[in-house]
Amino acid sequence: MTEDFPDTELLIEEVRKRPEIWDVSSELYKDKHKKQSAWIGICQQFIVDFDEKDEKEKNEIGKNISLI
Repeated sequence: MTEDFPDTELLIEEVRKRPEIWDVSSELYKDKHKKQSAWIGICQQFIVDFDEKDEKEKNEIGKNISLI
């Protein structure tokens, strides 16, 4: 797998830990800031030097990971 595409099974495990991303019945799901923060946390976990990347690159990585 490339740097921008983590192992799918590990990604699924991490998403399951964050109901703000997937659980439409959760109040957290409605909070776009919590949802964005959760995705950033996932990106930081899987992408080396994610925090050092520029905003355009971070956005592209986030889009790619959330579409897996």
